[in-house]
Amino acid sequence: MDKILFLDIGSICTGFCLVSFNPEKSKASKIEEVGFVKFDIKLPHGYRYKKMAELITDEFYIKGINRIVAESFRFNPKNPSGCLAPVQMHGAIMAACYETGTVIDFETVEVSTWKKKLIGNGRAEKSEIEYFIKTMYPNLPKKAKNPHTKKENKTPQDVYDVLGITSYWLAENNYSIESDIKEIKGLYFKENR
Repeated sequence: MDKILFLDIGSICTGFCLVSFNPEKSKASKIEEVGFVKFDIKLPHGYRYKKMAELITDEFYIKGINRIVAESFRFNPKNPSGCLAPVQMHGAIMAACYETGTVIDFETVEVSTWKKKLIGNGRAEKSEIEYFIKTMYPNLPKKAKNPHTKKENKTPQDVYDVLGITSYWLAENNYSIESDIKEIKGLYFKENR
């Protein structure tokens, strides 16, 4: 069974959505996992990139992914120094695609393209995306669970964005979506003191 890992990549928080495809049913897909990876802002950038690459090779690869689809990176001329960390995170993930012994395909989706197709506006605001995704996935849990503290936290915007990227890609490739999202998984990496 083929599996694709969809990502909304950030240097502090990355949303993920794992989708499987049933070869028995032509063009049928199922969302298996939705969540996010959140890094403490005090952690060094290199540590974050290493951990994200390890998640790709150790956590997701063993679940059978053979492709990653991520939101493409967009340069912001108003904040050029803030662009470096997301670009480096993209690079770490792309490098991880070659670490498994089997190459994992890596493809990107333009931000304005998926927003225009789903929302009707390529520059849609975060609140518009959140509203659309909550409408599309009415059973989406309102809170995300922290596995370390067992506390529930507000779902990060990255989860709504990655579900938008996923929904866009599946629709563009004529896949039906089966979804019964029971929980939003939160993977947290904090600074050890």
